[in-house]
Amino acid sequence: PKIDIKIRDAIGRKWQCSTIQLDFNLPERFDMHYMDSSASKQRPIMIHRAIFGSMERFFGILIENYMGAFPLWLAPVQVRLLTVNDTVAAYARDVAAQMKHAGIRAEVVGEASIGKLIRNAVV
Repeated sequence: PKIDIKIRDAIGRKWQCSTIQLDFNLPERFDMHYMDSSASKQRPIMIHRAIFGSMERFFGILIENYMGAFPLWLAPVQVRLLTVNDTVAAYARDVAAQMKHAGIRAEVVGEASIGKLIRNAVV
């Protein structure tokens, strides 16, 4: 018995990601036993499970689906503070530190024109 969950990627291909199955073969093949409460030998049943399938496949499908523009909860950087000059850089670093303390993934970027910073920040 096996349950598979298949998902479609951005171009319509199906991929198996999650699965759970009962395995009667491997315990027999490896001659596995356990003793039950009445001290008699019993053959176990193995349960194989893969919540996301292979992590590589799962993340590949996730990246492909969002085309790299992850939702806020999943984005590697949730807030990017763009500094326009050196006088605001210290304040931006302080704000970023407060955000990080609150669990928000933030970074400060500067040292370029604001137009270039915006272009580089947009996915």
